[in-house]
Amino acid sequence: MRAAREAMGLTQAQAAALFGGGKVAFSRYENDDVTQSEAMDSLIRLCRSQPANLRELAQRKGVALAGEPRNVGNLLDSLLTRNLSRIKCSLDIQLGFQSRDARHTIPIQKQATVSRIQAWRKQVA
Repeated sequence: MRAAREAMGLTQAQAAALFGGGKVAFSRYENDDVTQSEAMDSLIRLCRSQPANLRELAQRKGVALAGEPRNVGNLLDSLLTRNLSRIKCSLDIQLGFQSRDARHTIPIQKQATVSRIQAWRKQVA
């Protein structure tokens, strides 16, 4: 159990948050005082063999992995929100919906909303 946890670069606290059981339980698993459940064993093996599953689980549980900022999702949302108008303009130009000269007349909106994105998608479709 310790080898699997360390191979994934997790602390006992991170492993407990991801797989359940608690930090004390992980210490007991690693010392062979207690045997983990078959379900937990399967989940750990899956995450170890396919790191994408580990990242997905960490994202869903809000657990920061080594080398990853805690709020990656918020950072991506922020970048998208700030650049949505430029992205839309660029796509419009590439798809031929507007000329390159018209791109400077489109105001850059400060905040994207779901309704604006949906309206744009209907317009483009």
